[in-house]
Amino acid sequence: MHETVRSVDKSNGQSGAELRLREWRPVDLSHRLPGGGYISTPSDLVKLGARYLDETYISAETREIFWAPQKLANDEVNQQDYALGWRYREQEIPGVGLLRHANHGGVSRGSQSWLMVIPDYNLSVAVNINRKTEVFWDFGRVSLDIASAFIRAQASASCQ
Repeated sequence: MHETVRSVDKSNGQSGAELRLREWRPVDLSHRLPGGGYISTPSDLVKLGARYLDETYISAETREIFWAPQKLANDEVNQQDYALGWRYREQEIPGVGLLRHANHGGVSRGSQSWLMVIPDYNLSVAVNINRKTEVFWDFGRVSLDIASAFIRAQASASCQ
């Protein structure tokens, strides 16, 4: 028996294409395993990030190799500051100051993920979403808000 599937608005009565949610069809990512096609949760990703900060797991020297931006043939650092599977950035964050972090994000059908490791604060932040934004950073920037909130809370707790 064939049933007709109709689109159902599951957006709590809100309108607009970007507010409508719909279930995504199952996706087999097994062909992407060598390139990172694993299914994971933010909790798992945070644990991975924490391991990068654990010197009994990865030495500081090895971590620096992973996070050192690769140079091009002309000896300039690549424009994206891409290292060995990570991008390494320094950003001025209001209320926090200079924030150094290694990060990596990913996009697949119907989902996006982001992991950020912040060595100066022994902190890792991961976010996932079960949709795609037109501009990846519209999704990924929430990680800076989360990190800033934890860093400010940590600073105020140490002052008491």
